[in-house]
Amino acid sequence: MKIYSPAFITTKGRLSVGHGANLVWCDVLGRRERQKGGYVEYFFPSWNHQGKRLDTFGKQDLENKLKNMEEDFNRQLNLFGIEKYTEYRDTDSKSRENAKRYFIVLKEKKFIKYNECQYFLDIKEIVNRTNLLKILEEMRFAQGDQIRKRLVDLAYTLNGMYPISKKREFATEMPGESESSQKINPIFDLAVSPLLFSEESMDYSIDGSRTLLHGTFIPLLVWAGLFNKPFSKNISVHGYSLGDTEMAVDKFYEKINADILNSDIMRYCAIRCTESFEDMEVNLDSISGGKKLLYRTLNLSKHILKHYGTQERETNEDEGIKEFIETMYPSKAISYFESEIFAISRNTHHKGRIDKEDVTRFLRNVNVIKSIFPITVKRIEEIVYDGKL
Repeated sequence: MKIYSPAFITTKGRLSVGHGANLVWCDVLGRRERQKGGYVEYFFPSWNHQGKRLDTFGKQDLENKLKNMEEDFNRQLNLFGIEKYTEYRDTDSKSRENAKRYFIVLKEKKFIKYNECQYFLDIKEIVNRTNLLKILEEMRFAQGDQIRKRLVDLAYTLNGMYPISKKREFATEMPGESESSQKINPIFDLAVSPLLFSEESMDYSIDGSRTLLHGTFIPLLVWAGLFNKPFSKNISVHGYSLGDTEMAVDKFYEKINADILNSDIMRYCAIRCTESFEDMEVNLDSISGGKKLLYRTLNLSKHILKHYGTQERETNEDEGIKEFIETMYPSKAISYFESEIFAISRNTHHKGRIDKEDVTRFLRNVNVIKSIFPITVKRIEEIVYDGKL
């Protein structure tokens, strides 16, 4: 399985909680696949080294500045409990050679036009001469027809020219134009990234409907122009979030103050802000909701140990949560789990003890939610299977 999340956390220098939807969901998919015994390549090239901020740095000591920024970025990623990913720079030689090569191909096919000292992607020409609309019809989107319709609308309404070159000091040079101030638009580097080129099926995740044009539509256009096929079979486009999400991750993390469950609550907050494409806030209420769910889940595991002792390991999984995870629908997976846990908790409260049937139900829920809440589930397993309170 190959998972890809694109380069939209740029050299702004700060990771916000709102970015977490994409980060965490890719991590969930990767953990889920490894849990099933599969092999995963989780590419996370989200550190875009061609952002405007770099142009203000100057070339002197640029490499050390980049390394310092990356170290800080990785530290913030750890607060989300992100497990394994393959680091990638859009400024490495392979990426830049790819960008130049495929730029030339599209130019020769007359999908890239030159006008008034700038290069443009001819959207109308690609739509008319390729199977882009058929490609959109055949792809599977986690949100169903909602995103497909938006992309089809873009194909019909954006029928002009999209700028594919920019004045950037550190972006990829134009093929054969090393002295030109015009460089290849970093969005194009994303679309032809070496990570996207794969013969196998790939799951693609992008945070935010606001980045739908750059993150999904432009890569689809470029791939239609180059190969007349989609770059991914499965795509999940998450909602975006405002409010406290603009807060630095470290500051938000301090507010959680929840013992061993910090990263799981952060993951809960990040995913719950993706329920719709309306502006959603991740705030202190979200933190409270995450704490309530996870501590209630832990308490149920203690009830199981108290009334039934240590358990044999349950290997089955709840099919509902399983389907939501594997069809890339994160917020539904959490909502389903939450309703199940609260139902079991109510039964336990009314009867004064947990039913044996609910024990099985609980453990099957826990088995499949492990990829979303790894710290919590590890603690639950210690309690239920090993008797460690």
